[in-house]
Amino acid sequence: MIFLLKIKNKGWVDVDLKIFTTEMMCWRFEKALNLCAEGFHWGQLRADGRKYITHPIKLCQILVYFGIIDEDTLIAAIFHDAPESSSVKILEEIEAYGCDVVFLVTLLTRTPPDEDFEFYCARILQDYRAVLIKLADRLHNLRNMTKRIHTGKFFTKKRLKEQVRETVKCIIPMAESAMELFPEHSEKIREMLDEIEFAVKMAKLVCD
Repeated sequence: MIFLLKIKNKGWVDVDLKIFTTEMMCWRFEKALNLCAEGFHWGQLRADGRKYITHPIKLCQILVYFGIIDEDTLIAAIFHDAPESSSVKILEEIEAYGCDVVFLVTLLTRTPPDEDFEFYCARILQDYRAVLIKLADRLHNLRNMTKRIHTGKFFTKKRLKEQVRETVKCIIPMAESAMELFPEHSEKIREMLDEIEFAVKMAKLVCD
């Protein structure tokens, strides 16, 4: 827990996952991170042109910053986009990390890819860990798009407005429902939800 005390007064971007895995002895997470970087997302780029692996890494930095250090949760966060974005057959390799990881990744995978977003969020509510991962996912995407608006074809006000609309309509209600469904985890969910609501405000300022 010393590691968490060190980052308490810093930002999530300052979370060093290499130091975290060493101090917390999260060797399964380290193995999953390497597999994703060197296998599932090798050579892949996000729509903004950056290496795809940067996104799941940012998610894990956010989760660790908020004190979410359960290894299965972090591993699922690393793998959360792989079934949708990778051409590699990954289910068998993910199964090696246990049924909890497989379940969480399944919840976080839109099947089919155009699955109704409200229904998708409702499925995520089956497990509070999936909710936390999705909140970290949306927080990173909102902040990233707001910060980089007009720096490329991908970062447009239209796309940002759609992110805000989805967040207000689906993500925030999902988090609020999760706090009722999982009261023992409501504090962490509330902390992340506060950050998302602030990110929405900042995004709206950019869009105006």
